[in-house]
Amino acid sequence: MNVLVPTAFPEESILIDFSHSYFTGSLPPFIADKKQNPVGTAKYVAPEKWDGDHTNGFKSDVFAFGVMAYYAYTGKHPFEGNLAQIEKQIREVTPPSPIQLGVRVLRNTLVTIMSCLEKKPDRRPSMENVAQCYADSSCLLM
Repeated sequence: MNVLVPTAFPEESILIDFSHSYFTGSLPPFIADKKQNPVGTAKYVAPEKWDGDHTNGFKSDVFAFGVMAYYAYTGKHPFEGNLAQIEKQIREVTPPSPIQLGVRVLRNTLVTIMSCLEKKPDRRPSMENVAQCYADSSCLLM
């Protein structure tokens, strides 16, 4: 639901609605309100968000992107179960790599996906680095 894939130009997919992003030091009211009443799909919520830490907006979105990319490659979410199980896994468990699930993935793409799923926000790549990885990988597939 957070990716638009136009029929006419599928190579121009657009990411939307990663509503937890903001610039450091300018926490908008709609995010501050989420501290009391969090909104989001549990399987995509970064570990720090489970603690109510909303200071890593863009890095939390990198985590959500990693979940989406993992699902796109494997057909499975990296974290499954009921809400309590999902929270515990997101906080404590490193999911199996797509290669362990028998999926063929370019090494740099695999490293990028798994680094997006890092538990600590400062260990996740920037979206610029993620985009560069995918741009670099696309030329290898042609």
